[in-house]
Amino acid sequence: MEFLKNLSMRYNALTKQSKRLADFIRENPAQAIKMTAKTLGEESGTSAAAVVRLCQQLGYNGFEQLKISIAKTVSDEELSAPIDPIISRGDSVSDIAQKLCHIQANAVQETLALMDYDDVKKVVSLLQKARVVYLFGVGSSGLVAQELCHRLNRIGRACIFLPDGHTSLEYAAVAEERDLLIGFSYSGETKEVYLAAEHASKRGVPVIAVTRNKESSLSAAASIVLNVPVTEKRVRVGAVSSITSQMFVVDVLYMGLIQKDFEKYEHMFVDTSRIANLLRE
Repeated sequence: MEFLKNLSMRYNALTKQSKRLADFIRENPAQAIKMTAKTLGEESGTSAAAVVRLCQQLGYNGFEQLKISIAKTVSDEELSAPIDPIISRGDSVSDIAQKLCHIQANAVQETLALMDYDDVKKVVSLLQKARVVYLFGVGSSGLVAQELCHRLNRIGRACIFLPDGHTSLEYAAVAEERDLLIGFSYSGETKEVYLAAEHASKRGVPVIAVTRNKESSLSAAASIVLNVPVTEKRVRVGAVSSITSQMFVVDVLYMGLIQKDFEKYEHMFVDTSRIANLLRE
């Protein structure tokens, strides 16, 4: 996984041409290691010079060292998961299940590799102190935000998540410095999310971004960025890996918050469980 981890950590800083080349290598690693720099440049729609620049940007001492790193990735995938992670028309249900397992396991591993524990501690502390936690996300990222809202409400933390973008902006406009805003956007360019973050930031509200793109509009408005990896390669895979990565971040934040005052929250879990059981009687 050496090449994939290296690429995930540096991907956002790459130029547009380097990203195109990196995407080609990531989707065709077995072919890439057999090519010359010139052939790789042609096949990826870039150039031999672009291959050299990518090597430098990723910290490799030349194309041969890059190919060795890619080859290790190919070997790792062949040993741990021989099934191609991309869904194809001829797959059986068993193939699909194994591929999805592989995709999600990789998403968690790469998210862990990117995680800055000092930043996580800061966010947990902000969650603990916040008067109100405002959560923003649209589409699949909205599902992640909604889940975190449910969890925080369950332990008595005042939390608001509104799927409507216009209403969310109104809340962002009245948030206070003692509140906290967390924006979820895989691309970092979801307008409803980054506009809310910008408005809240101007009011002195701490803003946390959960995104794959450090150079995004959302990241620019945030005081802390929790990065998730660039894992999704084709549209037909859907939002499987991005949801997994963001949910892993949510899990870590939530468990970190619980750990801060475990005895207090343990009593809350017992009480909420007792009330929920009334519906089963």
